[in-house]
Amino acid sequence: MFHLVKLLLIYSVPLVVLSPVIDSFFGKLDKTRDDIRILSEIFFHILVLILFWKYLESFIETKFKIKGDNSIIQAIILVGLQTNLIDKLNFITQEHPIRLFKFF
Repeated sequence: MFHLVKLLLIYSVPLVVLSPVIDSFFGKLDKTRDDIRILSEIFFHILVLILFWKYLESFIETKFKIKGDNSIIQAIILVGLQTNLIDKLNFITQEHPIRLFKFF
């Protein structure tokens, strides 16, 4: 039980602390920008998240000598804390005028 709590703290605390910092590097959704600019911001935001996640995972493995199998949980935590990214993805997928059909 202690080992599980230790793994949870070692992997989750850096994500919860550093995810808002990454999110603040990318600005809030500006609906006046063109489509390519918003899509490029989404792409670079996801790229930075992937690089950060892999770096953090390798750092924890070398520093603490722990190999965790909770990468899907880390991904959910990391993306779930990215409010600017979620807003941009919602705009592109739901509210964007490029959609041809509105099903709901």
